[in-house]
Amino acid sequence: MGHTLICVLGLCLLNTLFYCHHNQVNRSRASVKADKGVIPLGGTVRLTCCVDVSADWKYDWYRGSSKFSEIQIFKHGEPQINMTQAGTYWCRGSGGDQVSFTDNSTAISIEKKVPNRAVVIMQHNWTQIFSGESIHVRCEIEGIGITDWEYEWRRPNSNFPSKHSELRISSATEYHSGNYMCKGTRDYYFSTEWSKAIVLTVSSHRPYAHVSANKRGLTLGDNTVTLTCSVNPPSSCWKYYWYRDDKTSKHLTKDAIFHSNGQITVSKEGYYWCRGGRGNPVYYTDFSYSFNIDRIVTYRAIVSLQPKWSVVYIGQTLYLTCEIRERKDIEWEYEWVTTSSWNPPNQHECIIKNPSPSHTGNYSCKAKLKNGLHYSTAWSDSIEVTVSDQPKPVLTVSPLWLRPGALVTLSCKVENPAVGWRFYWYKIVPELDFSYIYELLPGSSNGTGQDSYILNGQTQTAGYVCRAGRGDPVYYTHYSKEKFVWSGGFVSQASLTVHPDRVQHFTNQSGLLSCEGNSTKWRMMFSAEDSNLFHCSDWNVMTGSTCNNNSFWPRNVVYWCESGGEFSSAVNITLQDENIILVSPVHPVPKGNSVSLGCKLREEKMVSNVIFYQNDKVIQNDTRTELNISAVSKSDEGFYKCQYSGKESPPSWMTVKYDIFLALPVHPVAEGDSVTLGCKLNTGVLVYNVVFYQNDQVVQNDTGGELTLPAVSKSDEGFYKCRSSGKESPQTWMAVSVSKPWVPVLLVVGLVSGFTLFVLLLLCWFQKTKIFRCNQSQTTNQKNPSTDKRISQDETQIYCSLAHGDVCIYESLRPPGATGNVSDDLNHLKDVEDNNSDVCIYESPTHPGVTGNDVPGGDLNDVGDNSSNDDTDESSDYCNVNPYQRYDR
Repeated sequence: MGHTLICVLGLCLLNTLFYCHHNQVNRSRASVKADKGVIPLGGTVRLTCCVDVSADWKYDWYRGSSKFSEIQIFKHGEPQINMTQAGTYWCRGSGGDQVSFTDNSTAISIEKKVPNRAVVIMQHNWTQIFSGESIHVRCEIEGIGITDWEYEWRRPNSNFPSKHSELRISSATEYHSGNYMCKGTRDYYFSTEWSKAIVLTVSSHRPYAHVSANKRGLTLGDNTVTLTCSVNPPSSCWKYYWYRDDKTSKHLTKDAIFHSNGQITVSKEGYYWCRGGRGNPVYYTDFSYSFNIDRIVTYRAIVSLQPKWSVVYIGQTLYLTCEIRERKDIEWEYEWVTTSSWNPPNQHECIIKNPSPSHTGNYSCKAKLKNGLHYSTAWSDSIEVTVSDQPKPVLTVSPLWLRPGALVTLSCKVENPAVGWRFYWYKIVPELDFSYIYELLPGSSNGTGQDSYILNGQTQTAGYVCRAGRGDPVYYTHYSKEKFVWSGGFVSQASLTVHPDRVQHFTNQSGLLSCEGNSTKWRMMFSAEDSNLFHCSDWNVMTGSTCNNNSFWPRNVVYWCESGGEFSSAVNITLQDENIILVSPVHPVPKGNSVSLGCKLREEKMVSNVIFYQNDKVIQNDTRTELNISAVSKSDEGFYKCQYSGKESPPSWMTVKYDIFLALPVHPVAEGDSVTLGCKLNTGVLVYNVVFYQNDQVVQNDTGGELTLPAVSKSDEGFYKCRSSGKESPQTWMAVSVSKPWVPVLLVVGLVSGFTLFVLLLLCWFQKTKIFRCNQSQTTNQKNPSTDKRISQDETQIYCSLAHGDVCIYESLRPPGATGNVSDDLNHLKDVEDNNSDVCIYESPTHPGVTGNDVPGGDLNDVGDNSSNDDTDESSDYCNVNPYQRYDR
């Protein structure tokens, strides 16, 4: 009984295990994987069957013409197969002693590429498409065999199947720009490769047409005009449609000669338009601008510019005028063309206030009858206008350092010089608030015609500026940069001292410069090699009237002091990188005084065994430390340097100051001119009881202070000096130029020629037996001659030719081609009207930098009020300025 129970239980267990295993097999599922989804031309696809439970499986493969139609097993056993046929594939696994099967795998479709080739064909010949234009493309399958194709399209932003070989987009937008491709498909499993892409670009705008012509109007000698229509961007597929006078009407089909390249030849005046069209249905461009064809009359249009300068400046006012001088009694309309970026209104006169560089260009005009008839003048000759920034003149001063009796020449140069500039000269006056005022120099209130100005008798440091002006009201340039002429040793109420007292200094070594005089408030200025002005505090520290230079900088500068209304004498300081310098006085040495020069190393005091040079000649070579000159004279003036142990200092100039000097012209005196020489103190005051010398010979000795030569000759040329109260001036050379011999010769020739001509005229007069009279008939001018002195176009102008003896020959003078009858020339013009000129005014915004100080004498916006020129700057003869744009003290 017990054994039976055990057997039953064992059978139940085995049954349970078999049942479970059987269920496990039934729950297993196969899957198919392919290395690619399409069988390429001449290639294969590898299929792999997998079961999710490991076992000793065999595999059954199936292929069907669809996913739902099975066929018999065509392959048994292997998990992988290579296939060359298209179709639907699936598999299952089988295994065990008692054959059991997995579930079937999901079917997989394998396509096969056919050798046929797909090509996208454009139905139109252009790939540049415009907004609103249609797109029409077609897919063609090349090759033999299959004919009943279906199609698949790939276009921007979408892929879609289609039974149709054509793709149409009726109104394209930018969204449709991109690549277009197609392929053919058949029976689900067969397809071509994708075609090559064609690229279409859809513009966001509609193109426009443009009209050009071989000339601007119909003339008497050439009564045709050839017009050309073009489309931008260009294309060979455009057809062109022409319109006259009204672009809403039907396009022209007659009254013109039509050419194949978008050109027509016309012989009728009027307004012409064109546009392009292409495709089916026709896609049209925008219309071109109208092109006016007029019949050209013989009168000339002339452009005039006020002011009459081809280069004008920001801040000036320009007047452009179009005139028909032969017929001012006709009412005209005007048209302008220009190469500038500004489009002038079609008016008789254009006023441009505050012009800018955008107004630079060539301007031309023409006039048209205002009664609507298509009669006009030819285009005038163009006039060139260049608008530049407000100019800033360049001032030069010569000499930079004052010499006794020397003249100072100021020169003011304007960029792009032109006729009409007048020059204004100003002296700089320092103010206590660290600003300058500019005072007009004598004779400069109305400007000078010359761009140079000569100062005589200048003895102290002084600064100058200039500016130029032209026109009415006067247009002024900017002020020039300040320029100075420096005095090193003349008497001044202000003085500048330097410690240590020498010209040359070592770099990175400190020094003190102090201002002294009647003022309690000083500023110390210096000018660098680039002529820019600086204040002591820009580089160092100003304490009261002393400038504390921690290190002299920059190199080679001129220092001077300024206070209310005055300048001190100036000093020249040079910096040396070398380890040796010359010790020489910074101020001029008075004649007769003693002076000592030395040689110094950077880290030592004065050295001995020094060689001293004057003007590159050795003047002392011994063991002494200094070069001592007991009583300096003019011959001691010059460049000095020293040499020690093979090291040589840079040279420095030593000036000898005289108590008196001889004032005489710097430039040669013309032979026959009068010249006056004067003997003056360094302050410029004339001295008396003077002895004058020429080539060391006394030529005048009396109580006067001047020597006058009423008519100089070549014998008066030579060295001159003066002496008074034991003080003697240095010698100065006076040159005498010989008068040009051809000047009197030309005068004599002119007188003789004039007299001869007069005698010949008298002889001709008395040989004639008649007095020629010419009767001229004139038509009466309808205007009052007392108020209008113009000659009517119909008025006959007469001249007489005396070359034909007694016969009085006359002929009417008219413009070329005119008949003398206005109605004949203008064809349909019956009445003429007085000319009511239109004026257009262009006003730019005020330009930065053009201020009232830059353009004194009135507001440039007040055009037309030229009754007076209130120049506040000129009437007060000065203006307040800050000389340093970079500082605001």
